Amino acid sequence: TPIGYAWLMMLLHFLALARWLESGSVRWLLVTALATAGMQLFHGVVGMSVVPVTTGAVLLTAALALRFDALPRPSRLLAFGAATLAGFLACVPYTQAISKGWSAKESGLEHHFLHFTALMPWTLLTACGVALAFAIPGVRRALAERRALGIWLAVWLAGMLAFALVVHLPESNEHKFVWPILAVIALLGGVTFGPAMDAIRGRIGAVGLAIAF
Repeated sequence: TPIGYAWLMMLLHFLALARWLESGSVRWLLVTALATAGMQLFHGVVGMSVVPVTTGAVLLTAALALRFDALPRPSRLLAFGAATLAGFLACVPYTQAISKGWSAKESGLEHHFLHFTALMPWTLLTACGVALAFAIPGVRRALAERRALGIWLAVWLAGMLAFALVVHLPESNEHKFVWPILAVIALLGGVTFGPAMDAIRGRIGAVGLAIAF
């Protein structure tokens, strides 16, 4: 589906950052721009949520990098942010073109986006709470081992959580924000999931683990 493909582009966007920080090859900035364009072209909800959160995370992490050696050089992060914005801005004419035939109400361009209710925190808790229990030790490990990408993902996750809590979509379908949040939680928590399962199996046995899982 369009939104599924846009989410795939989001994961490619993260991969491009990892490779850019690792190798410094400019081709990964091109991949960053193309992945961002893919998010916006295939589903605007993905593009217009990931891009502002990524921009905020880049600026905040670049500022923190001035004080903490564990983080990448600010210039690397700012280059990634610039490539992200370039990919997004290249799609602005397309976004304007496809919205010209709609009324402002149908396009959502005059929608009041900032809105907070108890429904979204409950949705995030029930959808992501178990996975988050594994991600928190992953964040601690990233901080202890000074893993730049893990720290950046934690900052990005905090930004997307804040975004999801206050942004209201025209069709009240802001539950779409759950998937990118869960994806990043999985990236951060995957490193601790296997050892945690082994520890639980050691205490309650394989059958008990299967039932609990």
